[in-house]
Amino acid sequence: FFFQAEDGIRDYKVTGVQTCALPIYIESVEAVRLAQEYLDEGLPFHAHEVLEQRWRCCPSRERDLWRALAQWAAAATHAARGNAEGAQRLALRARAGIDGYDEPLPPGTAHLIGCLSSGSTAPARVDGTGLGAT
Repeated sequence: FFFQAEDGIRDYKVTGVQTCALPIYIESVEAVRLAQEYLDEGLPFHAHEVLEQRWRCCPSRERDLWRALAQWAAAATHAARGNAEGAQRLALRARAGIDGYDEPLPPGTAHLIGCLSSGSTAPARVDGTGLGAT
């Protein structure tokens, strides 16, 4: 079974046909791999969809972390679309969620958290969040 994303954002200018089919259940390692791949391709909305899907099917003890990672990718989407205020708000919420997570990190998530801290996959940086508008 596959979950299909609601929106087919290819970049900040294009909406339309959905291009990202996701399995209903996705392991953390696969979610991290796909999310990173989409971020590297400049598709933060697709990364958000992957991370949100993992949030939906992960063990309950990991939900806060996956929600925060999905919020981070949503912040990158807002930044790519020119919504600096929305990006900042979501990035700060994501950072707080990650900082408040006190369970062992699922496989592969440390890398994504590092990207959040450095802003290396974001369109621009905002102090302390790694995301923002140019």
